[in-house]
Amino acid sequence: MTPRSLLILSTLLLGAVFASVPHNSESHSAETQDHHEHKLIKCFECYEANSTVTGVCSKSSFCEGHWCVKGPDSGGVFRGCMERLPFQEQIPKCVIVKGQDGEDNENCYCNTDFCNAAPSTTLLGSSALLLLLALFSP
Repeated sequence: MTPRSLLILSTLLLGAVFASVPHNSESHSAETQDHHEHKLIKCFECYEANSTVTGVCSKSSFCEGHWCVKGPDSGGVFRGCMERLPFQEQIPKCVIVKGQDGEDNENCYCNTDFCNAAPSTTLLGSSALLLLLALFSP
């Protein structure tokens, strides 16, 4: 492997690692959480039938609340707002819940503006393209 290819591969791997880091931090202090109780945030609000959690909302509607939520619901994906999380510990996190069909589903709760958007695949796609170009270039 040439030094150029090695450099490109290293850059792509670092980009993929940074792209996979969640945008909302789960290390909020209690002070941040208490302060957050008074601040409303904006969240995407939609239901996409026959969609996956990585899909995007086809409408640009939003709601305001203290928490954003994203998770599977009746064969699709729901995104919306909540005033309070459905568990005692009020911190951003994803939890696995059993769906009505018996399948494990992941519901995610976060507290920054529009944090319930689909994950960005732009960097990952660009990285894969650059890697292919580097490997097959003369």
